[in-house]
Amino acid sequence: MSALRIARTRSRLAVLPLACLLAGCARVPEPVSMPAQYTMPAGPEPAVAALPALRPMLSMADADIDDHVLRDVQRAETGEPGRWTNEHPAFRLTLEDVEAMEFYIQFFLPEVTFQATGPVRLAITINGTAVATPEFRREGGHEFRCALPAGLLKRKEPVTVSIDVRPPYRKPDDGTRLGVLLFSVGFRKPGE
Repeated sequence: MSALRIARTRSRLAVLPLACLLAGCARVPEPVSMPAQYTMPAGPEPAVAALPALRPMLSMADADIDDHVLRDVQRAETGEPGRWTNEHPAFRLTLEDVEAMEFYIQFFLPEVTFQATGPVRLAITINGTAVATPEFRREGGHEFRCALPAGLLKRKEPVTVSIDVRPPYRKPDDGTRLGVLLFSVGFRKPGE
């Protein structure tokens, strides 16, 4: 190795400790105190407030909605406001108060499905009794309510609500038959 190369290598090596020393001259950060610590009490996890078993209305966002779905409602993340139904969704509810109740449903018909199906009719059956067959002639959000025959609902007895969606939307990729994007279904007092 030539003397010139050795001198250059030594000068580069001499600069390295100086660069490290200068880098260490940065400002020291202010000390931060440790946040307060909390220890959970021993025992089982705290209970989550349960929804009442007897209730007139089901929301698709309810934490226990799957306990009330009998068939044809697609799964979704807990808390999602809407769920897709298939062609024949059905639900089970149990009511405390059955006096002067009317059937209620809130749902959405997206433009893309409505363009394929045209007007959509819902055949609504409660405890095996046909109560209504409303037709919806536009896409978008819909609410429907109707009076019920006297004596159809029994206090604290299971109520089965079945809905047939005609015609369903057939997904082009896998042929799945979709009904409506459902938000809530159940019973309300008139005017609520």
